Amino acid sequence: MRTISTRTGILVIVSFSVVAFSLSFALSRLPRRSEWERYRIEYPERAIRANLRQVALAASVYLRSHNAQEVTYADLLRDGQVIDRPIRPVLGEDYRTVRLSRTATKVEIQTKDGQTVTCEFGSLGVGGIGPSPVGLPPANDLNAYRDTN
Repeated sequence: MRTISTRTGILVIVSFSVVAFSLSFALSRLPRRSEWERYRIEYPERAIRANLRQVALAASVYLRSHNAQEVTYADLLRDGQVIDRPIRPVLGEDYRTVRLSRTATKVEIQTKDGQTVTCEFGSLGVGGIGPSPVGLPPANDLNAYRDTN
């Protein structure tokens, strides 16, 4: 049995390491789908509902901060104040048709093929979009909550 020299052994190990590292680096640079992209493809209705939830929460922030009664998707996109970039459609839905008011409890959108997807955001704990997150007593009942001491 013939043995190899130490120098040859080290050269083989280093060469193998360089090839393995190069291959690993090259594979890491290949384009791949993000988790969100896979989710959009596998569960399109859920992805649309997630987008609608995002719009509903942004609308809640807008209505509270601007003390407005109604908001459109265009208002949310204006100057990137609430939503910084347009939401990418999943099944060809048009978010520009979305309008929300303080009394709204759900938002609906139609896909390109006519399917309606609904998101009821009262179930998110947000409830109807009110003027503040704290439930205050009616104005005529404020004396009932005053401390008389």
